[in-house]
Amino acid sequence: MIREYEQRRNGHDRPVDITAVRRDARVPGGETTALRLLWLLPAQLPCHAVRVEPDRVRLRFEVGAAAAREAVRRALADTALRGWAQE
Repeated sequence: MIREYEQRRNGHDRPVDITAVRRDARVPGGETTALRLLWLLPAQLPCHAVRVEPDRVRLRFEVGAAAAREAVRRALADTALRGWAQE
């Protein structure tokens, strides 16, 4: 993950967007989920919320797509994000 970040800093990668979608209307909406996602992602992972909607959260990562998808997958496995899935 750190290596991919270094590649990005050297211009080898483009930012990648990952979207999480709400699959259960009974769970908290996008605003709460965006905060929880950002909190659960590794601190060294350069990322920010690009768009937050009630049923969708799009995050932009400055690492490779595989590292971004894996980080979001791990965060979404937390019980606080039950009802949300990676698109």
